[in-house]
Amino acid sequence: MIMKIVAKKFKNLRMQSGFTQQYVADSIGVSLSTLSRIENNPGEAKGNQLDQLAKFYKTTLGKIFSEDEKQAQDLLDGIKCQITIPASCSSEQLIQAAKELQKTEKEKQAQCK
Repeated sequence: MIMKIVAKKFKNLRMQSGFTQQYVADSIGVSLSTLSRIENNPGEAKGNQLDQLAKFYKTTLGKIFSEDEKQAQDLLDGIKCQITIPASCSSEQLIQAAKELQKTEKEKQAQCK
């Protein structure tokens, strides 16, 4: 369900900006078919394509993946770690990793109280 929302957000950002798919694809260095796939199913994105797209629109993945932008930023601000993401990592794997990090962080906070 969230991936459909994310797809719609990316498409809406492009349309609101008045950009063609070809222009956006060229700007972030992907093919037109790749951008089309991302706008229809962001779960198929590879590596940092979603991050590149978010940066192109001057936003963050936290804002894109959250219906409540403040909540997403608060969650991201609360997680202090550095990770290396392989280029072959799909966005679904990235989302799963973020959820696991969030769970681990909540467990650590609960232990400190």
